Amino acid sequence: MNQELKTTKKQIVFGEDSVIIQKWEGDIKGGRALDWTGVKDEVLYAGRVIVTDGKGTYKPLPIETGNYKDLGTASDPLEHYKYAGVLYRSILNGEPAAIMTAGQVNKVAAKAANGADYPDAFLTAMPKIALVSDEDANKFDESDATMDKD
Repeated sequence: MNQELKTTKKQIVFGEDSVIIQKWEGDIKGGRALDWTGVKDEVLYAGRVIVTDGKGTYKPLPIETGNYKDLGTASDPLEHYKYAGVLYRSILNGEPAAIMTAGQVNKVAAKAANGADYPDAFLTAMPKIALVSDEDANKFDESDATMDKD
């Protein structure tokens, strides 16, 4: 019996990734496979908070009603998880993740893509990830520029 294979193509537009992740300074080498249990999103966007149980399991921190879920609440499935970093590039559900642990994230663009502000506990736990605003990101830094001199 012949069966026809049906494939569907999905495309992620990565244009926002470079707006969200302003500067990369460090990551978890080799990336990680994520635990997608309970994740309904087809795409996770750059800047999404990633958590770990410290035993090799990494997963995206759920967003509920416009806020990232809190870690460490008693009897919560995330009770023993800690912050690992942020997603460096947007990925489709089921794909492995590059997790940034140090760098700059445009907080306005990250909120627009992911739908939530970063929790204060995340900022405390991940001091090497700096949040910048659009205004900070647009400042001209002469040390980064090359100028043609006639």
